[in-house]
Amino acid sequence: MNWYKKAYVDGEWWITDTGDVLFADGDVGEYNHEMYVIEQILNSELGVELGEFDFSKTEEEELIQLGINQDAINVLRGKTDAREYGMKNLGWTRVADRYIQAWYLTGTVLKNIANGLYEAFGADAFKSTYVVESLSNGKNYSPVTYEAIDSGNPRNLLQYREWDVMNLRAKNKNWYKKAQFEDPPEWDFPEADHDYNPNWDYEVDPIPDQKLMQLSENIMNEINSDIIPQIGMGKAKASYVKNFKETDTLAKYVFGTAPHPVFVINLETIRSAAEEYKVDISVGIETTITHELGHAIQDWMGLSLDENQAEEFARTWHDFREIDNFWE
Repeated sequence: MNWYKKAYVDGEWWITDTGDVLFADGDVGEYNHEMYVIEQILNSELGVELGEFDFSKTEEEELIQLGINQDAINVLRGKTDAREYGMKNLGWTRVADRYIQAWYLTGTVLKNIANGLYEAFGADAFKSTYVVESLSNGKNYSPVTYEAIDSGNPRNLLQYREWDVMNLRAKNKNWYKKAQFEDPPEWDFPEADHDYNPNWDYEVDPIPDQKLMQLSENIMNEINSDIIPQIGMGKAKASYVKNFKETDTLAKYVFGTAPHPVFVINLETIRSAAEEYKVDISVGIETTITHELGHAIQDWMGLSLDENQAEEFARTWHDFREIDNFWE
């Protein structure tokens, strides 16, 4: 989605990370979005204002020697979009009438947006609905009410999501018949408090697609470092299989293995589903695994299997990098 250059009747604005509101319609005011970002870079990096330093005639090597970081140099040299830099590196939010873009949609950002909308549009801010985009993951929410933004709770945006990965999911029935293998791939999980081995139940793929496996292992590392410690579970581990009896199943949590959960994953099925539903493969893998982590938590907490809970757990982590404590 690219509406950067489209200005609407109410003009354009920056809402900074501290909640300040900057009028950024260059057709009406003195500064546009790019100029504010460039001035911020010059001010923070060199202590000068826009117009006091001619960076266009300064060699890149000299800019580096002045201590300016490469991302900022790329903006000054016109190699990257200043507006994206403002959102990603400065934590600012871009507003163009009812269209809102931020890099992350945290509670603090939402409150800043709500305050900024009121300062920019007055009481009209309450009457409008908005199209809100999180650039970090490309997710869009529409039509979002002012009240939902002003709540400061990212979960209140979920009902307005314009995408849905529910179709990527298959029912997890689990508890499987054992298959026999003459020479199964080695399975090593010394951290676990159980001796479960995926080779007992599945045809483990000895040579999974290396690119997809690396994506999956990166996600597993994130789960083990950023999610599981907050929940109190032990380390999780994934195994990659060639197929399931249910041909449309993407992955399964092996019930009974929590608090050291084991996930069995069919990367090729995830790839096919992602292509069919036009979902980025990294999103498909991430939300599949975190969905199954939701089932592991249900099992560990003694809760009944609930697909909607697991799906919401996966969505909340993907959208906001927050943990949906559905068990509380």
